[in-house]
Amino acid sequence: MGEERWRMSRTRSRTFIWHFDQPPARMWPALADTARFNEAAGLPRHAIEEVQAADGTVRFFAEARVGPVRLAWEEIPVEWVDRRRFRHIRLFSKGPLRSLTATLRLAPAANGGSTGHYTVEAEAANPLGSLILRTGFFPVAGRLFTRLAMQARDWALAPRAAVELCLQAVKSGLLELRWDLLCPRCRGAKIVATSLDQVPSEAHCGACNIGYDRDFARNVELSFQPNPAIRRILEGEFCLFGPMTTPHIKLQATLAADETRQIDLDLPAGPYRLRTLQVGGAEDVEFDGDGFPALEAEAGEVRAGPSAPAGSIDLVNREDRPRTLIIESRDWAADALTAHRATALQCFRDLFPQEGLRPGDAVDITRVALVFTDLEGSTAFFERVGDVEAYRLVREHFGFLAEAVREADGAIVKTIGDAVMAVFVDPADALRAALSMQAKAADYRAETGAADIILKVGVHTGACVAVSLNDRLDYFGGTVNMAARLQGESAGGEIVLSADIVADPGAATVLNSVPPQAEQRPLRGFADPITLFRLDETAVARLNEA
Repeated sequence: MGEERWRMSRTRSRTFIWHFDQPPARMWPALADTARFNEAAGLPRHAIEEVQAADGTVRFFAEARVGPVRLAWEEIPVEWVDRRRFRHIRLFSKGPLRSLTATLRLAPAANGGSTGHYTVEAEAANPLGSLILRTGFFPVAGRLFTRLAMQARDWALAPRAAVELCLQAVKSGLLELRWDLLCPRCRGAKIVATSLDQVPSEAHCGACNIGYDRDFARNVELSFQPNPAIRRILEGEFCLFGPMTTPHIKLQATLAADETRQIDLDLPAGPYRLRTLQVGGAEDVEFDGDGFPALEAEAGEVRAGPSAPAGSIDLVNREDRPRTLIIESRDWAADALTAHRATALQCFRDLFPQEGLRPGDAVDITRVALVFTDLEGSTAFFERVGDVEAYRLVREHFGFLAEAVREADGAIVKTIGDAVMAVFVDPADALRAALSMQAKAADYRAETGAADIILKVGVHTGACVAVSLNDRLDYFGGTVNMAARLQGESAGGEIVLSADIVADPGAATVLNSVPPQAEQRPLRGFADPITLFRLDETAVARLNEA
């Protein structure tokens, strides 16, 4: 074929139309997983080279080989609008193609489902590329992508069950666990450790050009991968930039110099961060759900501008160069299996008791919820029934307490005599566990006649310090002391709550039908009287029935 002829037909495209019975919000996570699609299409895994220019911008280059063909390309940052569309471009400098572009548009359908338009466009770089595009390229890609799209499933599996399954798989040798120290700006894993005590306290992200600290509740994440004996995972990427690689980013768009653009996007109320993909400033905003503030980039900085009409977002680039503007949710850690969340799961502590911090190391935890329990009148109880029988009853009561803790996504940190200290990430979960404990104690007394198994329970939330003590991860600080003191104020069958627990929105919902009784009490170790909230036996029973 002559030079002129292949130039005339070097660009080809194909659009695949899919119909789903689920709305766009349910289909987006599967369809926007560009790394998964690239792997299924047979595109090679590759390493990314980050090249930083003098002005602070970063370009991303990769090389790979497909059979005898050597490829080299520039990875252009993907543009996307959450739950609506994305566009992914690669510009090749070596190989049969000059460019490859994938575009997805997802829209709601009249039947309550959704329709997806997936377009693949490719430009040949030489006659070989033109031949590839005219023969099997699009039919093969279409079959692969359609099969993947139709395989999207919702497992309907509770998060704890999925995590416990993976943890058991690690223990069985099917999976390996690792700890990723994520950049708080781009969420990339810049340091990977195979045990918790190997995670450093600081790291640096070259792409964002920032140093950052370790935060167990925000940027230390537990992840899983197959054991190499089962399936070896090669180093490299299938897609560096993609909506599901960074699902906390709700919008990513590249604007030309001095460009203004309005994009249709509904975002829920909550905390967001406005920033650029390139090195530069950022601004945090609290969105109330009305009009989202404009994202304005100027002089290397980012700021929030006037609000756009509801359902729209204004993007403004006042720079003399293109900028990739980003809106990300600051709630992303709620969906991550952070170190704080993982170590507060009973299954994790049971299977991996050795996972802890280095000796002398300590980690600040911004918020933890604690439950302390004890048995009422335990000394007289031991004297009355004897040590052997008392020990049996105490062990059995530990069993149903552990069950209540696990069901509420918590973990028992330690037992002290016949007392228990349990940890939770969510204060509402701690409250639910406390209520369940009292319900299980009442059931146990009714079933066994063990009238002496009467619980006192205290619940508090706040900041603390995580350390390793006696080869176990433990917690220390004023929050721990307060939770223990609140338990001491409880009478048998009662739950005593701190003001911080009652003020938590999730816990307040649990307490909505039966408000606790407030009182002020002096507590040992605290200078001023403390306002605490008491749920007596009647209130506990009513809440458990609700």
